Amino acid sequence: MAASNDFQKILSALSIAGDLTYRESKESAVTTYWGVEWDADMVARDLMQNFVDANRGDFEGILIRRSKSLVAVTAPTEFNLQRLYYLGSEKEADDIGQFGEGFKAAAVCILRDPKSSIFCISGGQGVRISLASEGVASSDMRPLAYDFFELSQHHAATTLIVGGTSRELAAAIEKSKEHFEWNGHPQFGAPIWSGGSIAAYHSNGDDGWIFYRGLRRGELKHFPIILTLSDKTPKVERIVATDRDRKAFGPEVIEAFVSDFFGKSIYPGELPAQLYVALLEAGKAHWRTGHPIFRVLSEKRQLTPPARAEVKPVFGEGYFAKDRQNYSNWEDRAAASEIARKWESAGRIKLPNYFTAFGLDSPSDTLRTQKQKLLAELKQSQSRTPTDAESCALQTLDGVLAAFAPQINTLFEALKRQFRVVESDAILGELRAGRSYNEKIVLLSANVFVGDFAAAVAIHLHEHAHILGYDGSRQFTDALTMLIETILRRRTEFAPFEADWSAARAKVEDERALLSKNGNGSLPIADMNEVQLRSVLARIPPHVLNQFLH
Repeated sequence: MAASNDFQKILSALSIAGDLTYRESKESAVTTYWGVEWDADMVARDLMQNFVDANRGDFEGILIRRSKSLVAVTAPTEFNLQRLYYLGSEKEADDIGQFGEGFKAAAVCILRDPKSSIFCISGGQGVRISLASEGVASSDMRPLAYDFFELSQHHAATTLIVGGTSRELAAAIEKSKEHFEWNGHPQFGAPIWSGGSIAAYHSNGDDGWIFYRGLRRGELKHFPIILTLSDKTPKVERIVATDRDRKAFGPEVIEAFVSDFFGKSIYPGELPAQLYVALLEAGKAHWRTGHPIFRVLSEKRQLTPPARAEVKPVFGEGYFAKDRQNYSNWEDRAAASEIARKWESAGRIKLPNYFTAFGLDSPSDTLRTQKQKLLAELKQSQSRTPTDAESCALQTLDGVLAAFAPQINTLFEALKRQFRVVESDAILGELRAGRSYNEKIVLLSANVFVGDFAAAVAIHLHEHAHILGYDGSRQFTDALTMLIETILRRRTEFAPFEADWSAARAKVEDERALLSKNGNGSLPIADMNEVQLRSVLARIPPHVLNQFLH
């Protein structure tokens, strides 16, 4: 028969030894009306999937040869060709393709082109798959026809041959191994980092890819990075587990993949700065428009300060991140808008706000830094350490707590607090508002030390509450409740402490009178304590001090 001659010629052209002997023909229940419309890449991928499943551990042994419109795929493992006729599958759960219809669906898509033909040879068997010569019930519906042969010389492999097909499909089959992850994959460049079941590589092309459990599931256009995930993960599995139509490829899978890839449940450790740098450099074409990789990474992970310092230089000076902060007052909003306007006028390009997670400056971050710097300067120039008389007054207040609320006194002493005295109530308000978290500086108005005893005790407690923040707040509140109860029961016992306060207040008043009399608001050198002397020396220019000492 003519089919036998065509088959024999193809085997000779491929240097496959042996003669074919026709045995039987069968018509399949599968017809050209089967509702699958796969493109060339989908067909090629599914054909290769059969070889991957049957030759796990020997991917390099799968060979592809092409001559114009004829393509042959050969792999070491032999296969019973009778199984190509029947629907159903003996694939195990670990195989990526889980439905036996895949090969038949691919065959239907190939044979809809009347010029195409499919041949397969394995061991001592051969089969030619084509469309039946007649339609079903005088319709255009054509079933698949299988012509089975025996081969006189054993072929210790399985070879699939697709002939007479389009150049597009022939090229797709020729490159079909690239749909799978394997050592020697031509698109995989130098490794970037790996941890647990995830890994990242540079791509050898202009585009990148994601590989899920060995199968390429999505393309990263203009993003030359390859990300691989070898274990099953929840979000991707929800999409691909029931993918009978082979459509779980593309944006939806990419979104689920990067969410799982960067999630801490897959890799709980810190991702290294080198991975961030590689991703940002590779994806620079997407900085302005954004990309799921950057967005999800910013949501799932947080850079440590040292890592942020390594990553930030990637951006240079030409970019800034859009603000996402809702300002509580119009002054801050106006100031941040002005910062953004100046940056844009200088040619800096605005990127999505989630780039702040990678260290990129934003107007709100810059405004916050400016305010912190100003507050630090204010704290240094507009506040001071307590004088000797003021320190005595503070000791009196601590003595009240030691006697009547030892729990609070113990809590305060454990804070390793510092005291700063501020002359201006307006500046005191600014410093309090700009207090950073966990700062252990107690800010007190200078007026506290010349005021009423009861008010001084209350303010002393109140200002310590500011520096406690969330940590210890419950302990402080409970102890404060007990103190109030103690004050009500033992109020007559406060008289000695009030007398001590009056004496301390008198010392403060005398000290300030002396300062005022001195004219420049400073104590005479002879009356200064060590802290005050150090403060004076710190303000003397080094060259002047050096000249004086020598």
